[in-house]
Amino acid sequence: RPWLVERWIDLGRQFFEQLPPDAQNLAPYALAASVLVGILTFVVLSQNGGTNTKEGDVVGLFYYPIKSCAETQAKSAMACARGFVGDRMFQVTDSEGRFCTPREAPKKKLFHVRPSLSKDQAKLTLQMDGQSDLVVDMKKAKKMDVEVEVLCAKEKQAMFDFGDEPAKWLANATQIEGCRLSGYIGA
Repeated sequence: RPWLVERWIDLGRQFFEQLPPDAQNLAPYALAASVLVGILTFVVLSQNGGTNTKEGDVVGLFYYPIKSCAETQAKSAMACARGFVGDRMFQVTDSEGRFCTPREAPKKKLFHVRPSLSKDQAKLTLQMDGQSDLVVDMKKAKKMDVEVEVLCAKEKQAMFDFGDEPAKWLANATQIEGCRLSGYIGA
């Protein structure tokens, strides 16, 4: 494992080269600290059998039916090409068809919307403290095709808008005027 120590020494040299001239008198200390960290890392890895991975237990499994809203805890989940089935199948869009994110202060109430999806994905339940629950039946919901912006794509994506009832519930719960529930399932 000498390569690990060499790597830490190399990082120390790179650090030294980036210091302004008036700070280079501290460089030997930085280099010594870097070597010490490298040696300690080598010792810890040696005691771990040469690996920094351990077996573990899954203590919680969560997915997010609506992007940027609260998580849903699950006892099990089925994986598909996109991740867990039911994960981020929906999003809240603003009146312009852009995805809403709670990173924007006026939309932070999205974090408080607790969605849950039935096992057969036929019903989406929306909950939030101080609000009556809303159950959206995917088979009966009035859906229309829309093109909306999503976070992970450069171009607008074709989705379904799930109608006025979920839109009204979300607008009331989050105070995001003109917001809509859009998503991929429920065709």
